[in-house]
Amino acid sequence: VVNVWSTTDINEMVPTSTADIEQGAHSWTLSPNPAHIPARIELQLEQTSQIQLLLVDRLGRTLDVIHSGWLNPGPHLFTLPALPAGLYQVVLQTETGRETKQLAVF
Repeated sequence: VVNVWSTTDINEMVPTSTADIEQGAHSWTLSPNPAHIPARIELQLEQTSQIQLLLVDRLGRTLDVIHSGWLNPGPHLFTLPALPAGLYQVVLQTETGRETKQLAVF
């Protein structure tokens, strides 16, 4: 079973932690990257976790809160909204820290 999420809302939230996320608790990919179509985030959790996925611009402003809340173990699929050309960051925030991936849209 894959949990599928989609987002179009724009909210203001700022991550509160800068520590590295504990390895082994999850894995995630961002594709396609670079993107010319809406990108997808595939997240695999080993245990129930409270997460926050954020879309951030080059100035550090939060453009979208992709997900904020608890997720069960297993695969989860999130689709980003269509974005204008540019450079972005996708931030995964968990109880143990945060991790960032770059996204280029053309």
